[in-house]
Amino acid sequence: MLHVTLTEVYGNISRLRSAESQQTQ
Repeated sequence: MLHVTLTEVYGNISRLRSAESQQTQ
């Protein structure tokens, strides 16, 4: 199993969300 820290997950999510919002809007 791959263990990822919550900080890494949150960082990736925030990055993806910001990128999506920039592309869509």
